[in-house]
Amino acid sequence: MTLRLSVKSVYLIGIISAIMGSIAYGCVTFITSLTGINLATVLELPLFENVGMQVLTGVLISFISLGLFSSIFHYMDKNNLIRISPELSDRSSYLSGFKLKQSLSISLQSSVTEEVIFRLLGISTLLWLFNNNLLAVTITSVLWSLLHQGSGYNPRFIRWIQLVLFGFILGFTYLYYGFLAALITHFVHNFIVLSIPLIYYKIQMKAGKVENTHNIQY
Repeated sequence: MTLRLSVKSVYLIGIISAIMGSIAYGCVTFITSLTGINLATVLELPLFENVGMQVLTGVLISFISLGLFSSIFHYMDKNNLIRISPELSDRSSYLSGFKLKQSLSISLQSSVTEEVIFRLLGISTLLWLFNNNLLAVTITSVLWSLLHQGSGYNPRFIRWIQLVLFGFILGFTYLYYGFLAALITHFVHNFIVLSIPLIYYKIQMKAGKVENTHNIQY
């Protein structure tokens, strides 16, 4: 007997899986954040003080980081020091059906979860154990970078070096400006990186420089 699922059933299963995954991530993040906040409070690390200044600082640092890394990758790509795969192009992002709302959702979830685990809990725990800022930031930055894939970049190690460096930026932002500043830095960085290809391709399409592939009949 063959079990066949309708399209609606598959869609429903996908929704249920997403909800269950969100609940699981939420529980882990919540429990982790409580532990991290307690440790940070004991160590007198900045958390949510001066909200306006932290938000402004986070936005500023994210733009500086984006400008720095974009310039480096552009230079390396132009001089054949690195090759970026086509799947990371503006066109492929647009045609995949990726929308700005997905960009917003992914950026928010990844920044909150990762900052809570690696910066709030990770750095605070390592500081409590070893009382060494550089060691705490280094370990968490390396571990955080290993969660990300280096695919799409050749050689891959350059991508991981960039992630470690960004981890250093996030780590020291947390230590010297506050957890909220690090969170905003991470969120803005991710949102812009994910959104620019979509916006750029749509602008090109409206200008007639590229063809709207969605309207092509096969």
